[in-house]
Amino acid sequence: MAGKLRRTAEFIGKQTAKGLIKDLDSGATVDRHLADQIIPFAALAEGWSAYLIPKMTEHIQTRLWLVEEILGVKTEVIGNLVRIKGIGYQRNN
Repeated sequence: MAGKLRRTAEFIGKQTAKGLIKDLDSGATVDRHLADQIIPFAALAEGWSAYLIPKMTEHIQTRLWLVEEILGVKTEVIGNLVRIKGIGYQRNN
């Protein structure tokens, strides 16, 4: 946990930077924190969205499942490639 008691800001900064460098070195197009957060937006967009993730996480699996169940979108994971076919949501005025 980043905010654990007695951890310095310098320590947290170094750990965060190391994680980001590891994610970038993996060839991913998003970091581990953004990977699950953009799934709902891709599900609402029109057509296919695709991006590379550093690694599969429970957060990603859960969000993919949720958009499939709630919105009925199609999702695919091939290795580290996540693909989501969005519903093309448009707000009615």
